[in-house]
Amino acid sequence: MIDAVEIQLAVVRLLSECGVGEIDVLRFAHYAIAGRIGENEIGVIMIGVEGTLRVYADTSVFGGCFDDEFRAESVGFFEEVRAGRFVLVVSDVTLDELGLAPEPVRRILADLPPSRIEVVSSSVESNPVGAGHARPLHAGVVGPASRNDAAHIALATIFGADLVVSWNFKHIVHFEKIAGYEGVNSLRGYRSPKIFSPREVVQN
Repeated sequence: MIDAVEIQLAVVRLLSECGVGEIDVLRFAHYAIAGRIGENEIGVIMIGVEGTLRVYADTSVFGGCFDDEFRAESVGFFEEVRAGRFVLVVSDVTLDELGLAPEPVRRILADLPPSRIEVVSSSVESNPVGAGHARPLHAGVVGPASRNDAAHIALATIFGADLVVSWNFKHIVHFEKIAGYEGVNSLRGYRSPKIFSPREVVQN
């Protein structure tokens, strides 16, 4: 694992020096390490700071920085990541979604200190729609159109995030969905991360 992390960091430094965009750097490094540790294996490819709450943020929190209703708490959350209160956990699902977002949204992640970010890799178990997967995690909690929402929760669960933050009040921060996610986790032997909106997490 240490060897993989060292390689990932070296890739980030090299590509950054070559002028490659930051989101592309993270995505490239993710796939480089995923290939090294084996396809369909679970792998943490950037290790955050020990002893700090690990918080998985879905893409809505990044976009919330540019929404009048959610801006204050979204910006506040990333400021607290930068200040060391949280380690931000993101996944390849997050990186793929951010890759389709406008440049200012992508910049939120790119401007954070790498030491405050942990990138995790999806797997067969966390994949909510992969062909041939008989019992994918959380597949029954939301419909096929919301497969990425299920993937975010599955990845946060499998990698032991302490919290999930999201502005998705329909498929993630919703009392019925939370009960569904927790029920699946209990049956499968996983500890459930606590799910909140950034408003409930940031300090006033």
